[in-house]
Amino acid sequence: MFEEHVHSVLPQGGTFRIRRLVDNGEAHDDDEYLTEGDWDEGEGDDDAMDADDVAMEDSTAATRDLGDGVISIQLSERPTVVFNNDNEVIAADTTIYLRPAAKNYKSVDAIIKPDVLFQVTGAHRHPCKQADLHDVLKLLGNPAAPRLYFVLPPDRFTDFRYQRYLDSNRKRMTMPSYVNVRKIQQFAMEVKLVSE
Repeated sequence: MFEEHVHSVLPQGGTFRIRRLVDNGEAHDDDEYLTEGDWDEGEGDDDAMDADDVAMEDSTAATRDLGDGVISIQLSERPTVVFNNDNEVIAADTTIYLRPAAKNYKSVDAIIKPDVLFQVTGAHRHPCKQADLHDVLKLLGNPAAPRLYFVLPPDRFTDFRYQRYLDSNRKRMTMPSYVNVRKIQQFAMEVKLVSE
């Protein structure tokens, strides 16, 4: 399973290719109500960027421009802590790779404090519930520039696009209603299927 592989790779640290995902404001032909089975059905677009465009905490990661809108991110090695409740997230140190015990935890599959969220997917689309992201960002103290990395296998990395957020009716939103969710910078992140 790709998600288990990612949870074994990211805490080891290393260099990963990323792309900034930017909402280009285009109308979406499938912006209708989504069922739970459709949650991997988001849409959007990406845009070129420099390493300077990525707000990074020195303790979290370093970046390097690879050209063509792709940069690399260097993650340091971190111990993994599997958490069972929100208080464990609040109390955790910034040097920890936090992984929820619950498989359906608030639209994220891992957290690195103070401002990094990971959502692992092998799908072409994967919109997240804005209310869940709002709750996670509140736990993190509402960081100024939170980052949401959609962690992808190589065959999905190039074409993955900006993901619209879902409201409580599972309808894609043109603009999140929560200020902290509007601050999220989305990225595509490539994790190779075999550790090198």
